[in-house]
Amino acid sequence: RKVVLVGRSMVANTRIASERGYLDIPPDTVVEMKDLERLPPQKVTVLSTGSQGEPMSALALMALDKHKHLKIKPGDTVVLSSRFIPGNEKAINQIVNEFCRRGARVMYEKVSDVHVSGHASEEELRYLIRLVHPRYFVPIHGEYRHLLRHAHIAMEEGIPRDHVVVATDGDVIEISGQGISVARQLEAGRVFVHGKGVGDIGHNVLRDRRSLSETGLVMIALAISRETGRLAAGPEVHSIGVTFDEAAQELHDRVAREVADLLAGLDPRATEQWEAAKEEIRLAVRRCVNKTLGRKPLVKTVLLEV
Repeated sequence: RKVVLVGRSMVANTRIASERGYLDIPPDTVVEMKDLERLPPQKVTVLSTGSQGEPMSALALMALDKHKHLKIKPGDTVVLSSRFIPGNEKAINQIVNEFCRRGARVMYEKVSDVHVSGHASEEELRYLIRLVHPRYFVPIHGEYRHLLRHAHIAMEEGIPRDHVVVATDGDVIEISGQGISVARQLEAGRVFVHGKGVGDIGHNVLRDRRSLSETGLVMIALAISRETGRLAAGPEVHSIGVTFDEAAQELHDRVAREVADLLAGLDPRATEQWEAAKEEIRLAVRRCVNKTLGRKPLVKTVLLEV
């Protein structure tokens, strides 16, 4: 078969491995994408990136029939030789389903013995440590239990315990004449980027956005007389994402009556009394909407002095 390489990393890694002598590719085996049209499908193998279901990868585009040059046809065989990395199962299963919808036969680790690990075994890790015999050892790849086991392997191979550091994300490792240690820890983790803001959106904002997406927003507008401190107009009710338009007016009227009855009992007149009333209004509106629709939206009360 002729081989077509698809995906920038696949092309780059193959080239580097070939130049370094790790891959011995027979002449005329790898062909360009433009040569596909003149070759019968049964004489072609495509090596592609995207085995973890990455949205814009070549494999995903083929599965969705959006690739410019490659189209999956009934009878084609798709082999996912990688394993399902935890967290990627949904995306990979979607790709598998899309290939099946197009009539392809899909082989993957759960139904076929096609996966070979790219990770070193314990004996290979030991062999590398014996070859290098490092002064200091810091395991990097894997979850904490993997790092800890790797550190134990290094110590079993003769590296002193005080020359081994098991670090976590954010640890600053310092190597000096006195040895190796974790000097301090920096804040590390996911940073939310939105528009021009980097890291300026915290837990509270994300919580409110999640609530907005799930239950919507109800806004109560009240006009307060600057002279008397009494209610001059309102309550006026608006909602976004709470219910469909045809039912919204009935809900707004019910909420407005609930707020009016509450204010009649509280009878706020001073600024501090109105500020205290805002929380009472919020709770009353949430109770009213929950009783009516079984939902607890975000509630915003706006006071306007007139």
